[in-house]
Amino acid sequence: LGGCPVVGLGYRAVADSDLMTSVTMSHTVKNIGNYAFSSCNALRNVELSSGVTNIGYYAFGECPFSTIDLPSGLATIAGSCFASCYNLEQLLIPASVRSIGDGAFRYCSELRNLIVDADNQFYLSDEGALYDKSKETILFWPKQKPIVIPDGVRDIGPYVFYGNFASQGQSTCLTLPSSVTNVGQLAFQYCSFREITLNEGLVSI
Repeated sequence: LGGCPVVGLGYRAVADSDLMTSVTMSHTVKNIGNYAFSSCNALRNVELSSGVTNIGYYAFGECPFSTIDLPSGLATIAGSCFASCYNLEQLLIPASVRSIGDGAFRYCSELRNLIVDADNQFYLSDEGALYDKSKETILFWPKQKPIVIPDGVRDIGPYVFYGNFASQGQSTCLTLPSSVTNVGQLAFQYCSFREITLNEGLVSI
Protein backbone atom coordinates (compact mmCIF):
# COMPACT_ATOMS: atom_id res chain seq x y z
CA LEU A 1 0.00 0.00 0.00
CA GLY A 2 1.70 3.18 -1.16
CA GLY A 3 4.92 1.24 -1.52
CA CYS A 4 4.83 0.04 2.10
CA PRO A 5 4.63 -3.67 2.91
CA VAL A 6 1.50 -5.01 4.59
CA VAL A 7 2.52 -6.41 7.98
CA GLY A 8 -0.90 -7.10 9.44
CA LEU A 9 -4.63 -7.41 8.84
CA GLY A 10 -6.73 -5.40 11.28
CA TYR A 11 -10.01 -5.94 13.07
CA ARG A 12 -12.65 -7.30 10.66
CA ALA A 13 -10.35 -6.43 7.74
CA VAL A 14 -12.34 -8.39 5.16
CA ALA A 15 -15.03 -9.94 7.34
CA ASP A 16 -18.45 -10.94 5.96
CA SER A 17 -17.34 -11.21 2.35
CA ASP A 18 -19.60 -13.42 0.24
CA LEU A 19 -17.40 -13.18 -2.88
CA MET A 20 -13.85 -13.97 -1.74
CA THR A 21 -13.00 -17.61 -2.49
CA SER A 22 -9.22 -17.64 -2.07
CA VAL A 23 -6.52 -15.72 -0.17
CA THR A 24 -2.76 -15.73 -0.66
CA MET A 25 -0.89 -13.54 1.80
CA SER A 26 2.32 -11.63 1.26
CA HIS A 27 5.33 -12.97 3.15
CA THR A 28 5.44 -9.66 5.05
CA VAL A 29 2.18 -10.30 6.93
CA LYS A 30 2.87 -11.17 10.58
CA ASN A 31 -0.39 -10.55 12.37
CA ILE A 32 -3.98 -11.49 11.52
CA GLY A 33 -6.33 -9.42 13.65
CA ASN A 34 -9.49 -10.31 15.50
CA TYR A 35 -12.40 -11.28 13.21
CA ALA A 36 -10.22 -10.50 10.16
CA PHE A 37 -11.81 -13.14 7.89
CA SER A 38 -14.84 -14.06 9.98
CA SER A 39 -17.97 -15.10 8.10
CA CYS A 40 -16.29 -15.11 4.69
CA ASN A 41 -18.83 -17.61 3.47
CA ALA A 42 -17.12 -18.52 0.16
CA LEU A 43 -13.53 -18.74 1.41
CA ARG A 44 -12.31 -22.22 0.43
CA ASN A 45 -8.55 -21.72 0.11
CA VAL A 46 -6.19 -19.83 2.42
CA GLU A 47 -2.42 -19.60 2.02
CA LEU A 48 -0.99 -17.94 5.09
CA SER A 49 2.19 -15.93 5.02
CA SER A 50 5.25 -17.83 6.21
CA GLY A 51 5.85 -14.89 8.55
CA VAL A 52 2.52 -15.03 10.42
CA THR A 53 3.13 -15.33 14.18
CA ASN A 54 -0.31 -14.44 15.55
CA ILE A 55 -3.86 -15.30 14.51
CA GLY A 56 -6.45 -13.29 16.43
CA TYR A 57 -9.77 -14.00 18.10
CA TYR A 58 -12.39 -15.44 15.72
CA ALA A 59 -10.10 -14.53 12.83
CA PHE A 60 -11.43 -17.34 10.64
CA GLY A 61 -14.70 -17.98 12.45
CA GLU A 62 -17.43 -19.45 10.22
CA CYS A 63 -15.17 -19.90 7.19
CA PRO A 64 -15.93 -22.95 4.99
CA PHE A 65 -12.44 -24.25 4.12
CA SER A 66 -11.69 -27.91 4.90
CA THR A 67 -7.97 -27.51 5.58
CA ILE A 68 -5.44 -24.77 6.25
CA ASP A 69 -1.65 -24.98 6.57
CA LEU A 70 -0.31 -23.15 9.62
CA PRO A 71 3.16 -21.62 9.17
CA SER A 72 6.15 -23.03 11.03
CA GLY A 73 6.75 -19.78 12.91
CA LEU A 74 3.22 -19.36 14.27
CA ALA A 75 3.25 -18.61 18.02
CA THR A 76 -0.33 -17.74 19.00
CA ILE A 77 -3.74 -19.12 18.07
CA ALA A 78 -6.27 -16.94 19.87
CA GLY A 79 -9.52 -18.10 21.42
CA SER A 80 -12.30 -19.04 18.97
CA CYS A 81 -9.84 -18.53 16.11
CA PHE A 82 -11.41 -21.29 13.98
CA ALA A 83 -14.78 -21.44 15.73
CA SER A 84 -17.67 -22.76 13.63
CA CYS A 85 -15.43 -23.82 10.75
CA TYR A 86 -17.84 -26.66 10.10
CA ASN A 87 -15.93 -28.11 7.13
CA LEU A 88 -12.48 -28.10 8.71
CA GLU A 89 -11.29 -31.72 8.70
CA GLN A 90 -7.60 -31.66 9.56
CA LEU A 91 -5.03 -29.36 11.12
CA LEU A 92 -1.36 -29.60 12.01
CA ILE A 93 -0.22 -27.47 14.96
CA PRO A 94 3.44 -26.57 14.35
CA ALA A 95 6.19 -26.89 16.94
CA SER A 96 6.41 -23.12 17.29
CA VAL A 97 2.92 -22.61 18.80
CA ARG A 98 3.13 -21.47 22.42
CA SER A 99 -0.44 -20.37 23.12
CA ILE A 100 -3.87 -21.70 22.08
CA GLY A 101 -6.86 -19.75 23.41
CA ASP A 102 -10.08 -21.14 24.84
CA GLY A 103 -12.45 -22.65 22.31
CA ALA A 104 -10.04 -22.11 19.41
CA PHE A 105 -11.71 -25.01 17.56
CA ARG A 106 -15.18 -24.93 19.11
CA TYR A 107 -18.05 -26.12 16.94
CA CYS A 108 -15.61 -27.62 14.38
CA SER A 109 -17.86 -30.62 13.90
CA GLU A 110 -15.78 -32.32 11.18
CA LEU A 111 -12.33 -31.81 12.71
CA ARG A 112 -11.15 -35.39 13.28
CA ASN A 113 -7.48 -35.17 12.47
CA LEU A 114 -5.80 -32.61 14.73
CA ILE A 115 -2.09 -33.30 15.06
CA VAL A 116 0.51 -31.45 17.11
CA ASP A 117 4.11 -31.53 15.93
CA ALA A 118 6.05 -33.85 18.25
CA ASP A 119 8.61 -31.11 18.90
CA ASN A 120 6.05 -28.71 20.34
CA GLN A 121 6.97 -27.94 23.96
CA PHE A 122 3.52 -26.80 25.09
CA TYR A 123 0.92 -29.09 23.51
CA LEU A 124 0.39 -32.66 22.35
CA SER A 125 -2.27 -34.59 20.47
CA ASP A 126 -3.60 -38.09 21.04
CA GLU A 127 -5.97 -39.68 18.51
CA GLY A 128 -7.25 -36.29 17.40
CA ALA A 129 -7.69 -34.80 20.87
CA LEU A 130 -5.64 -31.79 21.97
CA TYR A 131 -3.98 -31.52 25.40
CA ASP A 132 -1.43 -29.34 27.10
CA LYS A 133 2.01 -30.95 27.22
CA SER A 134 1.47 -32.42 30.70
CA LYS A 135 -1.81 -33.96 29.49
CA GLU A 136 -3.59 -32.41 32.47
CA THR A 137 -5.81 -30.13 30.37
CA ILE A 138 -8.08 -31.14 27.48
CA LEU A 139 -8.43 -28.34 24.93
CA PHE A 140 -10.20 -30.07 22.05
CA TRP A 141 -11.99 -33.39 21.55
CA PRO A 142 -13.28 -34.60 18.14
CA LYS A 143 -17.06 -34.69 17.95
CA GLN A 144 -16.98 -38.24 16.55
CA LYS A 145 -14.73 -39.61 19.31
CA PRO A 146 -16.38 -41.33 22.30
CA ILE A 147 -15.80 -39.44 25.54
CA VAL A 148 -13.25 -41.18 27.73
CA ILE A 149 -11.55 -38.75 30.09
CA PRO A 150 -8.07 -40.07 30.94
CA ASP A 151 -7.00 -40.36 34.56
CA GLY A 152 -4.73 -37.48 35.47
CA VAL A 153 -6.73 -34.83 33.59
CA ARG A 154 -7.34 -31.84 35.89
CA ASP A 155 -8.99 -29.32 33.58
CA ILE A 156 -11.64 -29.78 30.90
CA GLY A 157 -11.57 -26.65 28.77
CA PRO A 158 -14.56 -24.63 27.55
CA TYR A 159 -16.65 -26.25 24.78
CA VAL A 160 -14.44 -29.37 24.74
CA PHE A 161 -17.25 -31.95 24.45
CA TYR A 162 -19.90 -29.56 23.12
CA GLY A 163 -22.32 -31.43 20.85
CA ASN A 164 -20.29 -34.64 20.93
CA PHE A 165 -21.95 -36.96 18.40
CA ALA A 166 -20.37 -40.12 19.76
CA SER A 167 -21.97 -39.62 23.17
CA GLN A 168 -25.30 -40.57 21.59
CA GLY A 169 -24.11 -44.17 21.35
CA GLN A 170 -22.46 -44.30 24.78
CA SER A 171 -23.78 -45.26 28.15
CA THR A 172 -26.24 -42.73 29.55
CA CYS A 173 -23.89 -42.07 32.50
CA LEU A 174 -20.46 -40.48 32.71
CA THR A 175 -18.24 -40.35 35.78
CA LEU A 176 -15.51 -37.73 36.03
CA PRO A 177 -12.12 -39.07 37.12
CA SER A 178 -11.05 -38.12 40.63
CA SER A 179 -8.28 -35.95 39.17
CA VAL A 180 -10.65 -33.43 37.52
CA THR A 181 -10.88 -30.12 39.40
CA ASN A 182 -12.27 -27.75 36.76
CA VAL A 183 -14.87 -28.01 34.00
CA GLY A 184 -15.06 -25.08 31.57
CA GLN A 185 -18.18 -23.38 30.28
CA LEU A 186 -20.48 -25.38 28.01
CA ALA A 187 -18.02 -28.28 28.12
CA PHE A 188 -20.83 -30.88 27.98
CA GLN A 189 -23.52 -28.82 26.23
CA TYR A 190 -25.72 -30.91 23.90
CA CYS A 191 -24.22 -34.25 24.91
CA SER A 192 -26.74 -37.03 25.38
CA PHE A 193 -25.72 -38.24 28.85
CA ARG A 194 -28.61 -38.46 31.26
CA GLU A 195 -26.33 -38.39 34.24
CA ILE A 196 -22.82 -37.10 34.97
CA THR A 197 -21.29 -38.08 38.29
CA LEU A 198 -19.09 -35.35 39.71
CA ASN A 199 -16.13 -36.14 41.90
CA GLU A 200 -15.43 -34.80 45.39
CA GLY A 201 -12.34 -32.91 44.25
CA LEU A 202 -14.19 -30.78 41.70
CA VAL A 203 -13.62 -27.08 42.46
CA SER A 204 -15.31 -25.18 39.63
CA ILE A 205 -17.76 -25.65 36.78
